[in-house]
Parts: sequence; structure tokens; C-alpha cells
Amino acid sequence: MTELETPPTDRQPGHRPALTVPPAEVALVPPVAAPSPAVTAGSGRPQLIAMFGQFLGGAGNLAVGVVLLGVLPAAGYAQFVAFTGLYVLIHMVAASLSAPVAMDPARAAALRRRTLLTACAVGALVAVTAPVTGDWVGIDPWGLVLLGCAVPSAALLALARGRLYGGGGSAGIAATLVTEPLARALVGIALVPVLGPVGAMAAVVAAGYLAWAVALPFAASAPARAGSVATGTAAVTLSFLVVALIAALDVIIANRVLPGEAAGIFAAVATLGGAAYFATATVPMVLLPRSSAGEQVARPAFRLAVAVAVGVGSLAVLVTALLPPTVFAAVLGPRFTAIGPLAIGYVLAMALLGSARVLVARLAMLGRSPVAVVIAVAAAGLQLALLLDVDTPGDAVRATLIACAVLVTGCIVALLGAPGTVQEAPVVPGATVVLPRPRSSTEMLSSTAEPVRDLRLAVSDRFDWRREGPVVGLIVVLAATLRLIVTRSIWLDEAISIQQAQQTFPDMIEQLQQNDVHPPLFAVILWAVVHLTGDTGEFVVRLPSMIVGILVVAIGYAMARDLWDVRTARIAGLVFAVAPVMVWYSQEARMYMFWVLFALLAAWAQLRILRRGRGSLAEWTTFVLSTVALLYTQWFALLPILVQHLVFAAALLSRSTPHRGALARRWGMSVLASLALFAPLLPYLWVQAGSVLSATSAAGTPGQTGSAASSATGTVPDVYAVLANAIWSVWGYHSDAAMISLGALWPAAMLLVLASLGRGRTRTVTVLLMIGVVPALLLFVVGFQRRQLFELRYFTSLVPMVLLVLARMAASWGRGPIARVLLPLTIVASLVLGLVDQQINKSNPRVYDFRAAAQYVNTEGTAQDITVYAPSFLKDEIAYYAPRTSITVASTFVPGRIPDLAGRRIFVLGSFLDQQGVSAQVGKVLADLQNSGWEQRSVQSFANVTVWEFQENT
Repeated sequence: MTELETPPTDRQPGHRPALTVPPAEVALVPPVAAPSPAVTAGSGRPQLIAMFGQFLGGAGNLAVGVVLLGVLPAAGYAQFVAFTGLYVLIHMVAASLSAPVAMDPARAAALRRRTLLTACAVGALVAVTAPVTGDWVGIDPWGLVLLGCAVPSAALLALARGRLYGGGGSAGIAATLVTEPLARALVGIALVPVLGPVGAMAAVVAAGYLAWAVALPFAASAPARAGSVATGTAAVTLSFLVVALIAALDVIIANRVLPGEAAGIFAAVATLGGAAYFATATVPMVLLPRSSAGEQVARPAFRLAVAVAVGVGSLAVLVTALLPPTVFAAVLGPRFTAIGPLAIGYVLAMALLGSARVLVARLAMLGRSPVAVVIAVAAAGLQLALLLDVDTPGDAVRATLIACAVLVTGCIVALLGAPGTVQEAPVVPGATVVLPRPRSSTEMLSSTAEPVRDLRLAVSDRFDWRREGPVVGLIVVLAATLRLIVTRSIWLDEAISIQQAQQTFPDMIEQLQQNDVHPPLFAVILWAVVHLTGDTGEFVVRLPSMIVGILVVAIGYAMARDLWDVRTARIAGLVFAVAPVMVWYSQEARMYMFWVLFALLAAWAQLRILRRGRGSLAEWTTFVLSTVALLYTQWFALLPILVQHLVFAAALLSRSTPHRGALARRWGMSVLASLALFAPLLPYLWVQAGSVLSATSAAGTPGQTGSAASSATGTVPDVYAVLANAIWSVWGYHSDAAMISLGALWPAAMLLVLASLGRGRTRTVTVLLMIGVVPALLLFVVGFQRRQLFELRYFTSLVPMVLLVLARMAASWGRGPIARVLLPLTIVASLVLGLVDQQINKSNPRVYDFRAAAQYVNTEGTAQDITVYAPSFLKDEIAYYAPRTSITVASTFVPGRIPDLAGRRIFVLGSFLDQQGVSAQVGKVLADLQNSGWEQRSVQSFANVTVWEFQENT
């Protein structure tokens, strides 16, 4: 209900009465002062001036850092970078005050005295405790004394710059930004040769005071425009403060927990990334004063700020990615030649953080800084938890990248749920205000005059941004956190995909055709990610699936909201976020999450088409593109696609379907469009099918799902196999004993299915179950000839459909207030328990810890030692983790045929030992070693992987 809408009493349906606004009510509205020219002017020129000063300041600071990198020893430079991180943290803490002052410059005078007293007290505390805290943070105590002296200047400079931002003093801001690197260079030239790292730290502190001195005359002449901070100074300040903490926390923790050389490497990486972050530091501050000018000024300014932040960040990432190793060696030193991949990841993290500050500023403008505080605290807490467990510079980069991604995602979701400020037309006293009838979603989507605008209005008409936005944001943040916490190593199929992605593009396509059984879409995506980043680390290769997995959660919410109601949507969002199989495949560098995404979009589009009877152009386009993408992702997707077309045929035969003629024509056109889009893949399919039929394809790796639990009952699929896959599709996969025990409950499951027949069954639920279950039933029949095909990964489209139906059941079956709470709570809690057990239970037969086994060999072995592995299909897995030892497969290993074994050790790495052939092969190697005079030193057991260590008996 809008502010001018009367309650719906005593009126006919569809009638909206006119409302007369009394003059007395209008008189209560205070006049609004016109904003100053500095605010109402376009934000392009202030952004340009500030960005120019930011560029010069960033380039200068980077140059000073590079020079010091060559002058100071590695340990000393690491100390300097840690000091700079703390210095930046203090300045960013103080700079958080610039945000509320920029929005309301009149606050500067009121805050000055209190801020200065607080800063002096904090600085004195830092200086007094320097002898104690110096060892803990790894910085010379004199450096911490200097850091305490820098605190007052940081506070004063922040207030002065806030006044300049609010008054439009871009030239003064640029002057202060350029002053700092110049002062660092001039003072550093005099002090570094004498005092070393402490001299460099003193130069940094002196530069801060000089920048404040330069800012004073500019700030004094800036207009003291009055404004307002919608959520108060504390919330705005705290939101920027926590973001600043994310920017500096990694350097501080890494310098503490990493060894000297590794800390130096990360410090060099942080120097490059810090420049990318510093480059966009002024963008949100120039944006904030636009809040007082209304949405007509604020919204375009926000779009420009986002474009600038994203553009600068993307350029920084691109330049870093294109730099050859020789440039890193020439600029940073020979020992930093190989930091390219780390630098790309960290620059990307800082680019995301720079964009996040713009989003936080926008939330402040909309009066939603408390939401920004919650999101930033969650991201900082996740970063801290990850940083405390780092072992390498790559781990530290990954922790910061994850935190920044979570921060950006949360802010975007919060903005989607934030109502903008609406500029209302003035109300004339005594006039009659007639509110137009809101257009329905169907009317909007069927309009052809302004399709883009109508689509946006249709979404806003169906979605209550104020009420639902925060809920969706929390669900997405929860989903992102769960998917970013990976506890298992690369799986065999993932290793194959990574090996393919490292080839040239033509070689990869040829190998896919000759030695694989999948369409090329996911391989092309992974190839692009690997070659753009130059990295094949676990996080990088799994990132596409993680992003898609998070997106699927949001789409699941929106789809349930569109098909049913808000209650079902919220439960569906939670179910999609915590469902074990959704988390598992989001953490796997394979195509299965893409299959889930496209299947979900295709089903949603079809249901919308059937609901209207003929469908709009957007709905048919979504259906065609999604189904074609399914075929480009997985050949088995043909089964659910055929079922969906059978559903269309059944709808045409039903007399209750409206607009059957239009539906038939558009369905036929969609089939022709799908065939045309699929045609380019036919040559690929022809070559791949010929390779498979001629038995030239590589031997497959073992199945992953349901086989262990169902093998107790035979070699053909039966009710236990069905139950094992059904449990896996909802509650995850667990130990064999647990799966067999749960499978024994099939009579109870049948009773539940019978009880649910007809209960709340609608066409929507029927279509979803048909799309999900019918392909599984078809593969159940095929499984009698080829048992390995009846497995969840070959009918993954079942998963989102079942989860949607489960969410609908949880939302609608409960009767009474207790049941309506208890039923969804029980379902979500059971999913969480299944997720926890699936992820951490080492007895799970689907968890193979090749990472830990390879790390053990790398730690204990040397380049002179030998690793013998079995079975042979571990080849790509072993190559990915690259043990330091010489590698040979067990089937060709004979101890007597390998020369120069004296002094060497032999590691035997065996997995899939439950398979008779593999266990016999490993047993033969162990027996041959013992018979040849080798002594077994130890046996190390990891999850489904065992390593034996042998040493020659002298």
C-alpha cells in the first residue's frame, strides 16, 4: 500500500478511489532547500579530477614501494609492507569518517575535537605498547612508535578530505593525494640509508602530516553545505571501517604466520594489489555527496561510479595478467619471477574490494548502512578464519579473494532489496490525487512498446524488495560461504578436465572428440578460465561451478516465488543453499552445476509458457537457449528435453489449454530454432560417436554414486539402487553402512509416496516431477544392460526439480502454527546434517584425499625417490599434484629393472583398493619390494588412499 492509498474498505474489486489531500497536511511538509551546485553538477568532472590525483598518487606510492623493494632486504621489506598495511588500516579507519562528513560537511566541526582526542589516545596506546606488540606483529618496535604518531594525522586528514568531498573540492583532494608519494620519496631518500626499514616508515608518517597541511587551505575555502546522514554517522563510518579491515587484514596476518621468504612474496603481491585498490579509493567518496540531491542526480552518479570502479579494476587485472614473468623479475627482483598467478588473483580481489566500497556508499545513500555493516562483518570474519589456517602465499590470496567476492555478492543482493528514494511530484492543496491501477505481470510482459522497461516493472511488481531483499541476501551469502569452504581434493574426473584445459584450444577439442564422451561447453569455459588466469589451482578451476552454484540458489528462490508464494520461495532458497548435492557439485570442476542451471531455467520457462497458454518471446527464447545449452553440456540431457517436449504435446491435446493454436505455432518454431542452434555441434558429435563405437576412447574411471551401497544386491539396478540415488539427490552420499541402512527403509518411503499422491498435486508439481523422474526411470531400464549408467550424475536434472517439490511440500503440508514451523525446520535441519556428514566424514566412499597423500610424499620424499601408483587411471590425478619424486605406474614397475636404486626410497600410492584387480596389483608391488630386500618404514592412510614407504635394507 502506498502512502496515498486508502485502506481497502467498502470499495468494489478493482476500483481505486480518488483521495483528496487536505491543505493542512501539505502545510506540514517542510520546504526542501536546493542542493549546492557542487552536488547537483554532473559527477563526471569531479570523478575525473579525483581519479587523476588518485592515479598519480597510486603510481607514486607504487614507485616508492618498488624502489624500497630493491633497497631493503626481504625481511626488512616484509616489515615495511606490514607497517604500511597497519598505516593504511589506520588511515582507512580514519577515512571512514570522510564518508559521513562528505554526506554532511557541517559535521566536520562537531567531530573535530572528539576525533582528535580519540586519535591522540589511540596513538599514545600504540606507542606505549610497541615493545610488547612489536614481536607479535613482526615489526620493529620503533616502527610501531611511529605508527602511533601517525594516528592523529590520519584523523585530521580524513576530516579535511571529507569536507573537500562534500564541498566539491576535487582539486584539493588531488593535491593531497599527490603530496604523499612525493613526501615519502623525499624524506625516504634521507632516512632509509641511515635507519633502514624504520627510516622508510618514518617517511610514510611524515607524508601523512604534509598531506594534511596541504589539505587545510583547500578545506577552509570549501562550502560548508548542510546535508543529512540517513542512518547516522556511526553506521556509515563502521561500514567503511570494516571494508578497510578486509583490505589490510591479510598483510598483517600473512606477515605473522608465513615464514620469512613466503611473507616477502606475499608482501610483493600485496604491493601490486594495493595499487589496484588505491586507484578507486576516491570514487565512493565523490559519489556520497550526491545523496542530498535526490535520486535524479544520485542514480546516474552511482552508475558512473560503478562503471569507473569496475573499469579501473578490470584494467588492473588485465594488465597484471598480460605482464610476462620477466617484468616481475625486472621490477620486483629475480626472486619474484613466478608471482604472476598470485598477483592476478590478488589484484582481482582488490578490484572487487574497490567496487564493494562503491556499493557500500550506495547503501549509505539509501539509508541502509546497517545492512552493509552486517555483510562486511561476515566477509571479514570469513577472511580471518581462512587466514589463520594459511600455509602459503597462495592460501592468503585465496582467503582475501573469497572474502571480497562474498562482500560484493552480499552488497549487490542488499541493493536489489533496497528501495530507492522516489522524487514525488508536489501535491496541490485541495487537489484530487488519482492513483493508477497497477499493471499485472501478464500485461507488462505482453506489451511490445517498451519490453525492457516492462520486464523490469513486472519483476518489481511481483517482488517486495524491502521485505524480501534482506532474506534473499542472507540466503545467497550462506550459499556462497558453504560453497567456498571446500574440504576435499581434486577428483579423477576433475583432473581430466584440468589436463584438457591446459592444452591449446584445437588440441583440447580433438582430445574431447577422440578420448571423451561429453559435449564441449564446460571444457571451453574451463579452458578460458585457465588460460585467462594462467592458474590451475583448486580454487580457480572450481570457480565457474561455484559461481553457477550460487546463482542457482537465487534462481531457485525466484522460481519458487514466481510459481507459488514467498513462503515457498524462502524455504526453497534455504533448501537449495544447504542441499548436500548442490554444495558438492558447486565444489567440483565438472559440468554438473551447469546442467542444473540450464535444466532449472528450461523448466521455469516451460511452466511460465504453460501458465499463459502461449508464452512471450522472452519465455520461448529462454526455453530454447536453455535446452540447447543443456545439449552442449551433457548428452544425457536429451532425456529431460524429450520429456519437456512431450509435456508440450500433452498440453496441445488438452482442451483446457488456452491459445492452443498459438502454442502449437510457437512450439514448432522453437523446435526449428533448437535444431538450428544444435546443428554446429553435429560434426563434433559425429566424430566423438565414431570414436566411442570403435572402442578407441580411453578407459573410463569408476562411477561415483550409489554403486557401493547398491552393489550388495547384485549387478543390475534394484530398489536399493533407486533408494541410494534418491537419498544422494536430496541428503547427500554417506558411508556404505549408512546408505544401505537408509536404503532398507524403502517400504516406508513407498508409503510416504502413496500418502502424497493427490495431496496438493498441481500441474506445476506434476511437470516438475515428470522432468526430473522420467529420465531417471528411463536410465533405470537402461541400467539392466549397462549398470553404470544408472547413476545420479547421468540424470542431474532430477535434483533441482525434486528440491523444488520438497520445498513446496514443506511450505504447504503443514496444518496449524506448530506444523507450519516444524515441518520446514525438520527438512532443512536434515539437509544440514546430511551436508555436514557428507563433507567431513572420512568414511564416505566418495571422498578421496589425493591432496594429502601427495603432500605427504612431497614432504618426505626427494627428487631421487620413486612413487609407484595404482590403478593406472590415477595418471592425471598424480600429474596434477606433481609429487617431487619420479613417477611410475604399478603395472610396469619391477624393482630389479630400475637402475641406481641405492639410497633411494620408494613410495607406493594405492587407491580403489576395494577393487580386486587393483588390490592384487598393489599387493604384488609390495611383495616384490619385500622380496628384493626393501624394508617397509611406514604406512600412511588417508581418505580412500594409502601410501607405503620403503627404504632399501642395508
